[in-house]
Amino acid sequence: MTKSKEEFEGKIQKIEQEQALVESEQARAEMEVKSQIMLARKFPRNETMIRDKILQACKRRTFAQKALYSYPRGGTQIIGPSINLAKELARLWGNLIYGMMIVEDTDETRTIRGLAWDLETNTREFDDISFKKLVQRKGQGWIVPDERDLRELTNRHGSILKRNAILNLLPADLIQEAVETCQKALSKVRPEAILKAFESLNVDKKTLEAYLGHPIEETNENERAQLQGIYNAIKDGQVKPEEIFNTGNKNQELIQAEVKESLFEETKNG
Repeated sequence: MTKSKEEFEGKIQKIEQEQALVESEQARAEMEVKSQIMLARKFPRNETMIRDKILQACKRRTFAQKALYSYPRGGTQIIGPSINLAKELARLWGNLIYGMMIVEDTDETRTIRGLAWDLETNTREFDDISFKKLVQRKGQGWIVPDERDLRELTNRHGSILKRNAILNLLPADLIQEAVETCQKALSKVRPEAILKAFESLNVDKKTLEAYLGHPIEETNENERAQLQGIYNAIKDGQVKPEEIFNTGNKNQELIQAEVKESLFEETKNG
């Protein structure tokens, strides 16, 4: 047998082994999902008990501080559930799996899908998004990211998609009740703690008070919840401080439109 023939047969054997491994993994995954579906139907959720657990979790201030995001729209502040709250709701709701996958990848763009599956009712929701493989750097403009930055960019978009898919499966009134309970818990957060958190993001007291229109010591419970949500949105990389506090040269209406787009308009129901 010639060397070239041996190399060719070796490559064929390697391809066959890889294909067998893929098929084995697919079969294992299918069996795992089937088992989860059987368990979900055998042990259905108790919605009354779950609601109590969700509200109890939302009363914890340490959890509530991570549970909401906030963004400006039409001159008002919109508050909603963050990915952290969505994941906790999914955990407590039970019999629900969720995740994110890459569905298409080119040199310039990446398309990902966030999905959630209620195994008990066999209901699925998913959102897709395509984005350019570019990140913005101060003084450099838009640049091609390295592997780490691309992973972070993918995860930021993926978090929005997973959140949307999870929330689309859950009762709207339960989500709203969870948000309101978190807001009440945040009313106990001291203004000094909020200021310290923003200072870690290089947002000073003067900027916060210009945004509020009054001293930070005079914030009410709604404003404290809003500020906590803004802090979460900035920290998670969903928005930049200048997009919220209008520290750049753009007008506020344009900033609001861009913030809304960055959080929602890139996602669409499947």
